[in-house]
Amino acid sequence: MLGFTFIRADTSLFEIMFWGTIMGVGSGIFTSPNISTIMGMVSPERRGIAGGTRTMMNNAGQVVSIEMFFAIIASGLTPQAKEKNEKMTIRSPFHFIQSMSSQSFICFF
Repeated sequence: MLGFTFIRADTSLFEIMFWGTIMGVGSGIFTSPNISTIMGMVSPERRGIAGGTRTMMNNAGQVVSIEMFFAIIASGLTPQAKEKNEKMTIRSPFHFIQSMSSQSFICFF
């Protein structure tokens, strides 16, 4: 996620794909052992409850992060687009990239 904080308007597609791949691999390496540890700590008769609770919390976290992402991205939209809600135009690529960079910085911490 830290790599996405340095995105600029002239950042190459390869660099964006590189950081996305690093983030995906890191998430994959973390998720499987984490779930295994959680399920291993729960008695067998309560694993269904633990699995459901873990999935619910994961989904809630994703919903909140998507809301934060779009709130920050929306700050880069023109005021006219926000009011009319018709055509979502971006002020400039610089503002859009700056909004994405800010969002990545916030999510990193």
